[in-house]
Amino acid sequence: MRAFIVAAAAAVLVASAAGPAAATDASDVMTVINDYNAALAKGDLKSAAADCVAQLSIIDEFAPHSWQGPRALAKWFDSYAVWAKQNAVTGGVIALSQPWHVEIDGDSAYAVVPATYTYAKSGSTVVESGSVWTFALRKTSSGWRIASWAWAEH
Repeated sequence: MRAFIVAAAAAVLVASAAGPAAATDASDVMTVINDYNAALAKGDLKSAAADCVAQLSIIDEFAPHSWQGPRALAKWFDSYAVWAKQNAVTGGVIALSQPWHVEIDGDSAYAVVPATYTYAKSGSTVVESGSVWTFALRKTSSGWRIASWAWAEH
């Protein structure tokens, strides 16, 4: 019985130690995602890239739909600019809601975040609610960095 009590106490200590660390990691993951979103809203490629690993992968709703590698973000920016011009879209801003799910597994993280994309199209405001932005992140020596993301419009 004494061994059981000692084991149970040790389990409680381990669980309480892991709980705050996991919460901190989840908070840190969302901080990177929010920072990345803010950089995109400003059109700040350099700051957005600083939140990503070098070999980024992106999936989005406009052609060519997939960007990978060390210039993925720059190529995505260029593709977005072409799409926006073709569709008379300006002033795009993404509002993130509370994440539906943040999973931390060692140096890997996965986050599913509901989002609303608001922009002007030919002078009229368009609100795309119900979209989902999904991220995979890696923990590096510099902290959490986005390894890939995918946008899904509702």
